[in-house]
Amino acid sequence: YATGYCQSGSRDLVWLARLNKQSAAEISDQEKEKRDEAIMAANFRATISPLSVLKCTPQLLKLASLMVEKGNQNSLSDAGVAALTALAAAEGAYFNVLINLGGLGESEQELTFVANCLEEADVLIADVRHKAEEIRLKVLSAISKPLTGK
Repeated sequence: YATGYCQSGSRDLVWLARLNKQSAAEISDQEKEKRDEAIMAANFRATISPLSVLKCTPQLLKLASLMVEKGNQNSLSDAGVAALTALAAAEGAYFNVLINLGGLGESEQELTFVANCLEEADVLIADVRHKAEEIRLKVLSAISKPLTGK
């Protein structure tokens, strides 16, 4: 009787051990999925924040350009510095967008997000770089006129 009970008990223990292992694997997969979702959501938020900064910089450049055209001529250098500062903010934001997009995975949702954000960021930074350079050249030309007589 004892031998049969031990063998039966042994089978039960093996079965319980397998069930425990399977349950642990299922829990681990569920936890991993939740963790991956949380990381993805955090990377989405971490990308949207600098992308928002990048979206604001064209308006800053518009103000700097207005300062160059209609502002006090003694403040031209301030307008130029404002444009350069906006450019620096945009470049930093662009770098952060790229870094955060690199942290995303291969799901369809993540790939779509990466493609959309990258396209938007590339267009924005190109525009900001172009406008900032235009302003820099206008300021340089205006403050150099008295020196060159042209």
